[in-house]
Amino acid sequence: MHSIRMKKTLTFLITGTLGLAFGFISPVSSAADRRIPTLLELRLLPPYCANTQIISTSYGRQQAPGKYDASTKPYVDVYGEDFWHLHHYCFGLTQANRAYTERSRGQREARWRESVGEIDYVIRSAKSDFILLPELRTAKAASLLKLKRNAEAVLELQKAIAQDATYARAFAVLSDYYRDARNKGLALQTLEQGLTASPDERSLQRRYAELGGTKKFVAPPSPPEVIAEPEESQPETSGTAGENETALPPVEIQPYKQGNDTNPYCRFCP
Repeated sequence: MHSIRMKKTLTFLITGTLGLAFGFISPVSSAADRRIPTLLELRLLPPYCANTQIISTSYGRQQAPGKYDASTKPYVDVYGEDFWHLHHYCFGLTQANRAYTERSRGQREARWRESVGEIDYVIRSAKSDFILLPELRTAKAASLLKLKRNAEAVLELQKAIAQDATYARAFAVLSDYYRDARNKGLALQTLEQGLTASPDERSLQRRYAELGGTKKFVAPPSPPEVIAEPEESQPETSGTAGENETALPPVEIQPYKQGNDTNPYCRFCP
Protein backbone atom coordinates (compact mmCIF):
# COMPACT_ATOMS: atom_id res chain seq x y z
CA MET A 1 0.00 0.00 0.00
CA HIS A 2 2.81 2.33 0.91
CA SER A 3 4.61 1.60 -2.37
CA ILE A 4 1.44 2.33 -4.37
CA ARG A 5 1.09 5.75 -2.69
CA MET A 6 4.74 6.51 -3.31
CA LYS A 7 4.35 5.57 -6.95
CA LYS A 8 1.33 7.86 -7.36
CA THR A 9 3.14 10.70 -5.63
CA LEU A 10 6.21 10.34 -7.85
CA THR A 11 4.03 10.19 -10.96
CA PHE A 12 2.22 13.37 -9.91
CA LEU A 13 5.47 15.21 -9.17
CA ILE A 14 7.11 14.15 -12.42
CA THR A 15 4.03 15.02 -14.49
CA GLY A 16 3.66 18.37 -12.76
CA THR A 17 7.32 19.26 -13.18
CA LEU A 18 7.32 18.40 -16.87
CA GLY A 19 4.09 20.26 -17.35
CA LEU A 20 5.47 23.40 -15.81
CA ALA A 21 8.69 23.10 -17.77
CA PHE A 22 6.99 22.70 -21.13
CA GLY A 23 3.86 24.72 -20.47
CA PHE A 24 1.30 21.95 -20.93
CA ILE A 25 -0.35 22.21 -17.52
CA SER A 26 -4.12 22.31 -17.84
CA PRO A 27 -6.34 24.61 -15.79
CA VAL A 28 -6.90 23.64 -12.17
CA SER A 29 -10.65 24.16 -12.40
CA SER A 30 -12.74 21.06 -11.99
CA ALA A 31 -15.13 22.30 -14.67
CA ALA A 32 -14.33 20.69 -17.99
CA ASP A 33 -14.41 23.80 -20.17
CA ARG A 34 -12.53 22.93 -23.34
CA ARG A 35 -12.36 26.58 -24.35
CA ILE A 36 -9.87 27.45 -21.61
CA PRO A 37 -6.32 27.67 -23.01
CA THR A 38 -3.45 25.72 -21.53
CA LEU A 39 -0.38 27.56 -20.23
CA LEU A 40 1.34 26.98 -23.54
CA GLU A 41 -1.64 28.35 -25.45
CA LEU A 42 -1.79 31.37 -23.14
CA ARG A 43 1.68 32.35 -24.32
CA LEU A 44 0.24 32.83 -27.82
CA LEU A 45 -2.49 35.18 -26.58
CA PRO A 46 -2.49 38.83 -25.50
CA PRO A 47 -1.14 39.27 -21.95
CA TYR A 48 -4.50 40.33 -20.54
CA CYS A 49 -6.09 36.95 -21.35
CA ALA A 50 -4.61 35.38 -18.21
CA ASN A 51 -6.41 38.06 -16.17
CA THR A 52 -9.88 37.71 -17.70
CA GLN A 53 -12.90 36.03 -16.18
CA ILE A 54 -13.16 32.23 -16.24
CA ILE A 55 -9.59 31.84 -17.54
CA SER A 56 -7.96 33.33 -14.43
CA THR A 57 -10.46 31.60 -12.17
CA SER A 58 -9.57 28.30 -13.81
CA TYR A 59 -5.96 28.89 -12.78
CA GLY A 60 -6.84 29.61 -9.17
CA ARG A 61 -7.31 33.39 -9.29
CA GLN A 62 -10.48 35.34 -8.66
CA GLN A 63 -11.02 37.89 -11.40
CA ALA A 64 -14.45 39.40 -11.91
CA PRO A 65 -16.08 42.84 -11.85
CA GLY A 66 -15.69 44.25 -8.38
CA LYS A 67 -13.20 41.60 -7.30
CA TYR A 68 -9.83 41.55 -9.01
CA ASP A 69 -6.20 41.92 -8.03
CA ALA A 70 -3.53 44.51 -8.70
CA SER A 71 -2.24 42.69 -11.81
CA THR A 72 -5.62 43.08 -13.47
CA LYS A 73 -6.33 46.68 -12.46
CA PRO A 74 -4.20 48.26 -15.25
CA TYR A 75 -6.23 46.41 -17.87
CA VAL A 76 -9.50 47.51 -16.32
CA ASP A 77 -8.22 51.09 -16.21
CA VAL A 78 -7.41 50.97 -19.94
CA TYR A 79 -10.32 48.95 -21.32
CA GLY A 80 -13.04 49.84 -18.84
CA GLU A 81 -15.95 47.54 -18.09
CA ASP A 82 -15.70 45.96 -21.56
CA PHE A 83 -12.60 44.19 -20.30
CA TRP A 84 -14.92 41.69 -18.60
CA HIS A 85 -16.13 40.45 -22.02
CA LEU A 86 -12.64 39.74 -23.31
CA HIS A 87 -12.39 36.13 -22.12
CA HIS A 88 -14.63 35.30 -25.09
CA TYR A 89 -12.12 36.96 -27.41
CA CYS A 90 -9.36 34.90 -25.83
CA PHE A 91 -11.49 31.78 -26.35
CA GLY A 92 -11.93 32.76 -30.00
CA LEU A 93 -8.21 33.25 -30.55
CA THR A 94 -7.51 29.91 -28.89
CA GLN A 95 -9.95 28.11 -31.18
CA ALA A 96 -8.42 29.75 -34.25
CA ASN A 97 -4.94 28.66 -33.13
CA ARG A 98 -6.13 25.13 -32.45
CA ALA A 99 -7.56 24.89 -35.95
CA TYR A 100 -4.03 24.63 -37.33
CA THR A 101 -3.42 21.49 -35.30
CA GLU A 102 -6.48 19.63 -36.59
CA ARG A 103 -5.99 16.95 -39.22
CA SER A 104 -9.29 17.14 -41.10
CA ARG A 105 -10.90 20.06 -42.89
CA GLY A 106 -14.13 19.49 -40.96
CA GLN A 107 -12.39 19.77 -37.60
CA ARG A 108 -10.59 22.93 -38.67
CA GLU A 109 -13.84 24.50 -39.84
CA ALA A 110 -15.49 23.64 -36.52
CA ARG A 111 -12.71 25.50 -34.72
CA TRP A 112 -13.03 28.55 -36.97
CA ARG A 113 -16.80 28.64 -36.50
CA GLU A 114 -16.33 28.57 -32.73
CA SER A 115 -13.77 31.36 -33.08
CA VAL A 116 -16.21 33.53 -35.02
CA GLY A 117 -18.97 32.95 -32.47
CA GLU A 118 -16.82 33.79 -29.45
CA ILE A 119 -15.38 36.97 -30.97
CA ASP A 120 -18.78 38.06 -32.27
CA TYR A 121 -20.12 37.86 -28.72
CA VAL A 122 -17.64 40.52 -27.60
CA ILE A 123 -18.37 42.74 -30.62
CA ARG A 124 -22.09 42.65 -29.84
CA SER A 125 -21.60 43.17 -26.10
CA ALA A 126 -18.98 45.93 -26.09
CA LYS A 127 -19.67 49.64 -26.37
CA SER A 128 -19.45 51.19 -29.83
CA ASP A 129 -16.30 53.12 -28.89
CA PHE A 130 -14.45 50.14 -27.40
CA ILE A 131 -10.79 50.61 -28.29
CA LEU A 132 -10.25 46.96 -29.28
CA LEU A 133 -13.14 46.73 -31.77
CA PRO A 134 -10.90 47.08 -34.86
CA GLU A 135 -8.71 44.25 -33.59
CA LEU A 136 -11.74 42.10 -32.77
CA ARG A 137 -13.28 42.61 -36.21
CA THR A 138 -10.00 41.81 -37.93
CA ALA A 139 -9.57 38.58 -35.95
CA LYS A 140 -13.14 37.60 -36.74
CA ALA A 141 -12.54 38.36 -40.42
CA ALA A 142 -9.46 36.12 -40.46
CA SER A 143 -11.57 33.14 -39.35
CA LEU A 144 -14.37 34.05 -41.76
CA LEU A 145 -11.87 33.99 -44.63
CA LYS A 146 -10.80 30.50 -43.59
CA LEU A 147 -14.46 29.49 -43.81
CA LYS A 148 -14.72 31.04 -47.31
CA ARG A 149 -17.28 33.54 -46.02
CA ASN A 150 -15.47 36.24 -47.92
CA ALA A 151 -18.18 38.88 -48.19
CA GLU A 152 -18.71 38.85 -44.43
CA ALA A 153 -14.97 39.05 -43.86
CA VAL A 154 -14.53 42.05 -46.15
CA LEU A 155 -17.39 43.85 -44.40
CA GLU A 156 -15.78 43.28 -41.00
CA LEU A 157 -12.44 44.57 -42.27
CA GLN A 158 -14.06 47.65 -43.75
CA LYS A 159 -15.76 48.34 -40.42
CA ALA A 160 -12.42 47.93 -38.63
CA ILE A 161 -10.80 50.44 -40.97
CA ALA A 162 -13.68 52.87 -40.57
CA GLN A 163 -13.25 52.72 -36.81
CA ASP A 164 -9.48 53.17 -36.87
CA ALA A 165 -7.71 54.20 -40.06
CA THR A 166 -4.33 53.59 -38.39
CA TYR A 167 -4.95 49.92 -37.52
CA ALA A 168 -2.49 48.43 -39.99
CA ARG A 169 -3.42 44.76 -39.56
CA ALA A 170 -6.89 45.35 -41.02
CA PHE A 171 -5.32 46.80 -44.17
CA ALA A 172 -2.83 43.93 -44.32
CA VAL A 173 -5.49 41.21 -44.07
CA LEU A 174 -7.75 42.93 -46.59
CA SER A 175 -4.94 43.50 -49.10
CA ASP A 176 -3.84 39.87 -48.74
CA TYR A 177 -7.39 38.77 -49.53
CA TYR A 178 -7.50 40.91 -52.70
CA ARG A 179 -4.02 39.71 -53.70
CA ASP A 180 -5.01 36.04 -53.28
CA ALA A 181 -8.17 36.77 -55.28
CA ARG A 182 -5.88 38.07 -58.07
CA ASN A 183 -7.24 41.59 -57.76
CA LYS A 184 -3.97 43.48 -57.68
CA GLY A 185 -5.63 46.84 -58.20
CA LEU A 186 -7.77 46.62 -55.07
CA ALA A 187 -4.85 45.19 -53.11
CA LEU A 188 -2.68 48.18 -54.03
CA GLN A 189 -5.53 50.61 -53.37
CA THR A 190 -6.04 49.13 -49.91
CA LEU A 191 -2.34 49.38 -49.09
CA GLU A 192 -2.15 52.96 -50.34
CA GLN A 193 -5.05 53.87 -48.06
CA GLY A 194 -3.30 52.25 -45.14
CA LEU A 195 0.07 53.84 -45.89
CA THR A 196 -1.52 57.26 -46.21
CA ALA A 197 -2.60 56.96 -42.58
CA SER A 198 0.47 55.00 -41.38
CA PRO A 199 3.38 55.71 -43.77
CA ASP A 200 5.98 54.10 -41.49
CA GLU A 201 4.16 50.78 -41.08
CA ARG A 202 6.64 48.17 -42.34
CA SER A 203 4.11 45.38 -42.82
CA LEU A 204 2.24 47.56 -45.31
CA GLN A 205 5.41 48.86 -46.94
CA ARG A 206 6.61 45.31 -47.59
CA ARG A 207 3.32 44.23 -49.14
CA TYR A 208 3.17 47.36 -51.26
CA ALA A 209 6.69 46.82 -52.61
CA GLU A 210 5.98 43.15 -53.36
CA LEU A 211 2.97 44.18 -55.46
CA GLY A 212 5.06 46.72 -57.37
CA GLY A 213 3.74 49.86 -55.73
CA THR A 214 5.77 52.96 -56.51
CA LYS A 215 4.14 55.81 -54.62
CA LYS A 216 5.96 57.42 -51.73
CA PHE A 217 4.19 58.09 -48.47
CA VAL A 218 5.36 60.51 -45.83
CA ALA A 219 3.90 61.40 -42.49
CA PRO A 220 1.94 64.68 -42.57
CA PRO A 221 3.80 67.57 -40.93
CA SER A 222 2.94 68.23 -37.35
CA PRO A 223 0.90 71.39 -36.82
CA PRO A 224 3.03 74.30 -35.58
CA GLU A 225 3.04 74.78 -31.87
CA VAL A 226 0.96 77.75 -30.90
CA ILE A 227 2.55 79.79 -28.13
CA ALA A 228 0.05 81.90 -26.26
CA GLU A 229 1.08 85.52 -25.92
CA PRO A 230 1.08 86.86 -22.34
CA GLU A 231 -1.93 88.97 -21.53
CA GLU A 232 -1.35 92.68 -20.96
CA SER A 233 -1.80 93.68 -17.37
CA GLN A 234 -4.82 95.90 -16.84
CA PRO A 235 -4.65 98.92 -14.51
CA GLU A 236 -6.43 98.42 -11.25
CA THR A 237 -9.68 100.23 -10.71
CA SER A 238 -10.65 102.01 -7.52
CA GLY A 239 -13.82 103.24 -5.92
CA THR A 240 -17.01 102.45 -7.82
CA ALA A 241 -15.49 102.66 -11.31
CA GLY A 242 -17.17 100.31 -13.80
CA GLU A 243 -15.40 97.30 -15.31
CA ASN A 244 -14.83 99.12 -18.64
CA GLU A 245 -13.62 102.38 -17.05
CA THR A 246 -9.96 103.25 -16.55
CA ALA A 247 -9.11 104.84 -13.21
CA LEU A 248 -7.28 108.20 -13.45
CA PRO A 249 -4.02 108.66 -11.60
CA PRO A 250 -4.41 110.51 -8.28
CA VAL A 251 -3.98 114.30 -8.38
CA GLU A 252 -1.64 115.87 -5.87
CA ILE A 253 -3.51 118.64 -4.01
CA GLN A 254 -1.37 121.59 -2.87
CA PRO A 255 -2.22 123.19 0.49
CA TYR A 256 -3.87 126.64 0.36
CA LYS A 257 -1.47 129.59 1.06
CA GLN A 258 -2.70 133.13 1.62
CA GLY A 259 -0.74 136.23 0.40
CA ASN A 260 2.83 136.16 -0.80
CA ASP A 261 6.28 136.34 0.61
CA THR A 262 6.22 140.16 1.01
CA ASN A 263 2.60 140.57 2.18
CA PRO A 264 1.16 137.54 3.97
CA TYR A 265 -2.17 139.38 4.57
CA CYS A 266 -2.99 139.96 0.90
CA ARG A 267 -5.75 137.52 -0.13
CA PHE A 268 -5.81 138.27 -3.88
CA CYS A 269 -2.20 139.30 -4.55
CA PRO A 270 -0.45 137.70 -7.48
